[in-house]
Amino acid sequence: MVFNQIKKVIRMGHWDIVKFQMLLYCHLNNIPITEQGLNCITLLGINGEQELSTFCDEVAAKKIFRNSQSVRTALATFEKKALISTFKNGTGKKRVKISDKILLEASGNILLDLKVVSIES
Repeated sequence: MVFNQIKKVIRMGHWDIVKFQMLLYCHLNNIPITEQGLNCITLLGINGEQELSTFCDEVAAKKIFRNSQSVRTALATFEKKALISTFKNGTGKKRVKISDKILLEASGNILLDLKVVSIES
């Protein structure tokens, strides 16, 4: 079988490579997401699991969304789309993290080695 092959090597910053992974996941799983939503999820991916209200305040402070209530509303939507999960550890405050089913690399040096093929019949 003969393929038209394109090889690209791209250097990205930390934020962009984490954002690209989330965008690729959403695209491959037909999950619509806005630029604001993508930035919010990217920040969560970089920060890792954290307390819900702290994360909402940080997203609002970075002006990704207008206020922390808008972030909470968006997070509820992301949870319905299985992008994030919220939970409580014992009697502690509610926490938020990227869904366990999303393979996201967000620390250290990152190399995404993707091979995508389209075969015509």
